[in-house]
Amino acid sequence: MGPELAELETSGPTGDGSRSEGRGRTAGEALRLRVVYVGGRGISDGAAQTWQPSRALGLGRRRGEPDESWLSIEDERVSREHARLYRQGAEVLVEDLGSRNGSFLNGARLANGQAQAVVDGDVLRLGDSFLIVRREPVALADAEIPTLIGVSQAACRLRAAIARVAGRERSVLITGESGTGKDVTAQAIHSASGRTGPLVAVNCAAIPASLAEATLFGVARGAFTGAVPHVGLFGEAEGGTLFLDEVGDLPRELQPKLLRVLETGEVFAVGSQRPIRRSVRIVAATNRDLSAALHEGQFREDLYARLAAETISLPPLRERREDILLLAAKYVGGALVLSPKLVAALLRYDFPRNIRELGHVVRRLADAGADAVDVQEEVLQALTPALARGVAVALSPAPAVSTPPRSAAPRPRSWQHGDPIPEKDQLVALLVAHRGNLTHIEAASGYSRRQFRRWLDQYGIDPTTFRGRSARA
Repeated sequence: MGPELAELETSGPTGDGSRSEGRGRTAGEALRLRVVYVGGRGISDGAAQTWQPSRALGLGRRRGEPDESWLSIEDERVSREHARLYRQGAEVLVEDLGSRNGSFLNGARLANGQAQAVVDGDVLRLGDSFLIVRREPVALADAEIPTLIGVSQAACRLRAAIARVAGRERSVLITGESGTGKDVTAQAIHSASGRTGPLVAVNCAAIPASLAEATLFGVARGAFTGAVPHVGLFGEAEGGTLFLDEVGDLPRELQPKLLRVLETGEVFAVGSQRPIRRSVRIVAATNRDLSAALHEGQFREDLYARLAAETISLPPLRERREDILLLAAKYVGGALVLSPKLVAALLRYDFPRNIRELGHVVRRLADAGADAVDVQEEVLQALTPALARGVAVALSPAPAVSTPPRSAAPRPRSWQHGDPIPEKDQLVALLVAHRGNLTHIEAASGYSRRQFRRWLDQYGIDPTTFRGRSARA
């Protein structure tokens, strides 16, 4: 869809997640716009337009000329010439061109002719369509891993890392936040490894310390009175892969025995003096800070070194915004229809519980059936205050759509001078969600009623018009 790849000098995120203003040329990187949702059509596969910084890039509904720097968006709510991106010094700016339905940057509407700097990860909304701004290497390493969905740079790097380690015999340690897909990654490593045996998974945190050795290594016949002989998880995984999930919670007394198996490839069943040779590859995972566990003596350094012969770090979902809608569609087999309002909320929400939390949201939507419109509004109501507070929302099995009493939850931090003033759309969303009840809004958002009324007056909004109104009104 796009012109040739171009190197770009622009601003972007720093290592701590903050924005860094352009500090010179970034060799081998390009600015890309990924279309993730098209109004009237739905979720897009994230097709990327790479921008040539030598001239402005126009955005709109009309078709671009062959020699024109233009991105066409086939959305009836997008104006023919809606917005443009252009270079000014070290910054890249987006400007609204007097569009009928507005241009939004991370939820904030741009005034006609207003230009705003954009950086890596920003979300642009034009009409009912959504784009993610990315600064990426000109050539992205990738591999064919069908079970890992995503077009983001983070997803490409993950697939490439899996392909790199899959065919090796060394152990792999998968790290990352809870809910980032460690089990799916382990399955992908096993599937690409060529090993003919099964993948056997165990949650180390769920193994009772008294049964851990027998569970992993098996029990020999006659080991003790009433003993039931079995081969253990290592025996079940013969010729395949043993996935040790939550390996940071492995009982301390079992760690030297696991180390011995990794060093020798032999296990001793409980009650047996004869070692059994096992051909098993270990893939381990943890969301714990193992460096702290090492320092505190809760985890052996030599075992860590063996487990981490190869390491893969999983990216959080907030670093994969262009994958959110694709992952959501995967949960329901592609048949997912979302309102533009809900798309906007999903793309801006940080998903503290990552892909697992997204799954809860999508399953709630999929289970709604004919009531999908009502449930989408309920999900939107749940996400709206969460966007302001940056907290996870629990939407499975059913969302909490009513505001709890003040005593039921800690009060959010109130707005203070120096904090960003909420946009008009944010205030309207809160009024709709709470039917104009300023007391409920104060409890949910932390905004005092007096301050909230001042903002309403500033935007010319009458809160009484929202009282008793349904979420769809």
